[in-house]
Amino acid sequence: MTEPRPGEEFLEALRTSIVNRDCRQVVQRFFEGNPPRLRTGLYREDAYWEFKAGCPSLRRENDLAWAEIAALVLALHNANGGVIFFGIDDVRYSFCGTSTPIDPKQFNDKIRRYVGDTFWVAFNRECPQPSGLYLGVAVVPPHGLTLKRFQSSSPPKQGKTFFEAGDLPVRD
Repeated sequence: MTEPRPGEEFLEALRTSIVNRDCRQVVQRFFEGNPPRLRTGLYREDAYWEFKAGCPSLRRENDLAWAEIAALVLALHNANGGVIFFGIDDVRYSFCGTSTPIDPKQFNDKIRRYVGDTFWVAFNRECPQPSGLYLGVAVVPPHGLTLKRFQSSSPPKQGKTFFEAGDLPVRD
């Protein structure tokens, strides 16, 4: 049995929340309870949202992970915006939390090298738990008149770059 997909009303409200960069409204649309549980119909990734089990730390050894997040951010930006949830297991779609101590400026600083500085990603730490885990919510605004290209190449992964400067990321 397949899970029902969210309707056009949900998607239009989500698009409005994305344009307004309203992290709390996005969380209310997707989750209920504490710790947060996904609402029915949202147990999947979509053109507008993506789940990540954790947010990488700010240390240098995580540069490749941040490049991959930058690729996701730029692909969402070029595809009319979207949301990345950190702390949701992307296999079982359940809350696992993330503990990386990060704020909106640090988040944007980590991706800026790859995406440039013409837009800002709203990042909030939602649903804090006594254990220190939280739900990270990154709201990526939609593109303007032009699509954005990578500003620099990613670090190599197994001897090959994940993307090159000038590439145009597109969300499938």
